[in-house]
Amino acid sequence: RACTDITFRFPFGTQELMGIAARGNYDLTQHSEGSGKSLEYYDDATKEKYLPHVIEPSLGVDRLILALICSAYAEDEISGEKRNFLKFDPKIAPVKAVVLP
Repeated sequence: RACTDITFRFPFGTQELMGIAARGNYDLTQHSEGSGKSLEYYDDATKEKYLPHVIEPSLGVDRLILALICSAYAEDEISGEKRNFLKFDPKIAPVKAVVLP
């Protein structure tokens, strides 16, 4: 069993963005015992039954969106005037648009 974190370097520090846990067959064993139903898989080729292992990814949508916004944040200066804007990669924002005052 193993667990690993995928981190992102935010402007306020490095934080976990996603976790991936190899849970073994613990979860399915607990569900099987609790429900009284077998969750074993039967393999026709080998004629064997086994309980699959589970890999559990965990991703927070709020942190993912924050990471996208932080990655797109840009500053520029034109004629001495500073401006802040979001410069998304075209794969994320394939449509060009502008909102003017």
